[in-house]
Amino acid sequence: IAAEATLDDLKYCRACIKKIVATREGLSRDLARLGFRVLPSRTNFLLVKPPLFPAVDWLQKLRDEKILVRWFPAPEVRDFLRITIGTPEAAVALVRAVDALLCHGGRVMRPSPARIPCQPGQVIIIHQTRKPAGPG
Repeated sequence: IAAEATLDDLKYCRACIKKIVATREGLSRDLARLGFRVLPSRTNFLLVKPPLFPAVDWLQKLRDEKILVRWFPAPEVRDFLRITIGTPEAAVALVRAVDALLCHGGRVMRPSPARIPCQPGQVIIIHQTRKPAGPG
């Protein structure tokens, strides 16, 4: 029945596919620019390896911002998030949340006088510590 409905309105179906492809390509570029490893995709989702924090931490950080992505504990994919391609507006919301999380060390900062200065696309790593190199 679904296949028949698709064939009945092929023009609409093709327009939807075009929109999904455009959104997927734009989101791929934006996430790559923000340091994500984006695997090639010809589907309605992206598989991405996020920077700075483990994927499971990103899952919770994005949920806190009301953005839903998927994470799977299987060893082959536990370092990745699965992001379904939705509306262009949803993609923009995701990129803004990711940018804010990267910019502010894992917390989306609410506007305040003490806000850490950060420009969109600029990554500031907070609380990064390195052990001094010492003798063996």
